[in-house]
Amino acid sequence: LARVRGCKIFDINSGELKNEYKKFSKIDISEADFIFIPNPLCCDSDTVALVEHFRKILKTNEYKKTLQIYFWEDKTTLSNINYCANITNITSVKKEMLEKYYPNNERLISAVMGLNKFRALEVNADYAECFCCLCAKDFLNFPLFQN
Repeated sequence: LARVRGCKIFDINSGELKNEYKKFSKIDISEADFIFIPNPLCCDSDTVALVEHFRKILKTNEYKKTLQIYFWEDKTTLSNINYCANITNITSVKKEMLEKYYPNNERLISAVMGLNKFRALEVNADYAECFCCLCAKDFLNFPLFQN
């Protein structure tokens, strides 16, 4: 597994990301090896804004030629999975994070954990997180993300 060397938390309320490109544009991706974003096919306003902002950053800022973009499953499942990670040993951490992000939504939390249980069939584990991974160039050229 890769080691995370840093992260950036923004003080942006849900539904307001589309108006916050100025804050978002301050992300330095020049040394990033991996960037994780929600499934771009999820059509909620924050995911759409995130994809648009991130595409602008990739078009205007320097990044490693080897940069990989990983999409995770949020409220929309992935149809093209090309990387799975066994998360059996950290399911309690994942559930705790979900409880913080989706307070009082036990049905959604249960569904996400159920999806992780189903995805585990891919890696012969109890729970797995699956991703679709693209290089930055392919992400920029992906037809569904064109403006």
